Amino acid sequence: MQIVWFKRDLRINDHVCLSQASSTGPVIPLYIIEPKLWMSPDLSHRHYEFLKECLAELNDHLTQLGQPLILKFGEAEDVLKQIIENHPIKAVWAHQETWNGWTYQRDITIRRFLKQKKIPFHEPPHNGVIRCLDNRNGWAARWYQSMKKPTLSPPKSLTPINITSDPLPRPSQLGLDNDGCKLRQHGGRSKAIELMESFLKVRGKNYTKEMSSPVTAFESCSRLSPHFAFGTLSIREAFHRAQAHQKIIKEL
Repeated sequence: MQIVWFKRDLRINDHVCLSQASSTGPVIPLYIIEPKLWMSPDLSHRHYEFLKECLAELNDHLTQLGQPLILKFGEAEDVLKQIIENHPIKAVWAHQETWNGWTYQRDITIRRFLKQKKIPFHEPPHNGVIRCLDNRNGWAARWYQSMKKPTLSPPKSLTPINITSDPLPRPSQLGLDNDGCKLRQHGGRSKAIELMESFLKVRGKNYTKEMSSPVTAFESCSRLSPHFAFGTLSIREAFHRAQAHQKIIKEL
């Protein structure tokens, strides 16, 4: 049994960790809501509402495969320790995370913890980001090489596991005050695909002329940034879709 720890990759499509782990046996698809992370100054109520929508749709997709998303509320080391004590965990999978300094330090702590437990921690690169390079020479070529690889299909099924989720914490439990943003973007993979298609087919027609104006950018830009950030859509998926659409346009 292995843990697939979802972080900024809230999808089942083109998901290296889920594909690799599920090919070798049962997996626990895990998302941890970490209180200390949500105390960071770069997170807000609207981020949390976006996240909840992403998690709801991810849970639907995983449930269709046979195993719902397991939601836990607490600090990552405590959550993983509890699961490891109650389940025969052979490995933990999580994409390399690119976020803030807090998550970077948290991952160092988790690597140390899992090493002490003698449990392998697999961290495949995500979205073409390559860590620990001595310099940036050749970075673009490596990025394109990563993007040109075929996207991964979801597993056909997941083995059900007897493990319960925690209730979704209220925003107040995370110290998040409602900022009253009525025009915030909404989360979930279906919203990401809807935005991508409307940008490629309609809204992006005048992108180069209208992307810099606050009057026109709202409609003419892709508005996919939060979806790339939370991973409802991989950059590689968008790359392939844009390439396919470009080919169609050239053939007109």
